[in-house]
Amino acid sequence: MITAKSISVKQWVLGAVTVLLIGIMIAANAVVARYSFIINRVFSGGTTGEMSGDATVVLQETDNYVQRVAEDSMVLLKNDNSVLPIRESARIAVAGELALAAFSQGGGCAKVESATDKTALSALKETFAVCDYIEEPDETIGGYDAVIVFLGVSPDSEGYDREDISLDVSLLSECAAF
Repeated sequence: MITAKSISVKQWVLGAVTVLLIGIMIAANAVVARYSFIINRVFSGGTTGEMSGDATVVLQETDNYVQRVAEDSMVLLKNDNSVLPIRESARIAVAGELALAAFSQGGGCAKVESATDKTALSALKETFAVCDYIEEPDETIGGYDAVIVFLGVSPDSEGYDREDISLDVSLLSECAAF
């Protein structure tokens, strides 16, 4: 009879690693089975832009799902003066270069392609009556109902390491000055 005392730490770790690897293989198999047509298309020299109708539908369904998850998981940290939610009829100013970047998850060989290259600015323009991108904040920013500032370092994650987590917030300060 095998008891906990009769199993060495090495055997226990080996067993745990084996179970973990089996779980990873099962999950990877499920992903490959679901997206094999995309994977085959890309590795055969095609691009996701040349995919069959079925692949395009799956990518669109995936984009819709990701959109719902993003909307459901947003958390408002502060709502001074009840400015949120912003009315769709509001005049919006958008600042920050990251508003112009189409983001994708992952990078390099782990990059996840989207069926659309939507930017934050394009999504905001679809939502609000007036939505203008402001390159350099000035006194005209005061004429908007709300200002949305995008701060960050880079939309790219491949080959990019940071020395620290500091963030240049000067753009936010410039917008707040008006």
